[in-house]
Amino acid sequence: MILEKHNKRLKIFFRVSVCFHPRDNVLAIGISNELHLWDWWEDFKPFVTLKTGSDAEKILFCRFSPDGK
Repeated sequence: MILEKHNKRLKIFFRVSVCFHPRDNVLAIGISNELHLWDWWEDFKPFVTLKTGSDAEKILFCRFSPDGK
């Protein structure tokens, strides 16, 4: 699922990519240049946060392998 928000007055544009792991209780959310992984069954904060090499590199899509490996 891709969510997009654009505010013309403030000139802000961001994209959020969300996907669920096919077998485990893991939710991946890509926002700007960060990827957050949550155990949605047990925790209210991500157990892993990854960032791109620079703020100019954005995460557009996130996806788990269909077989969960």
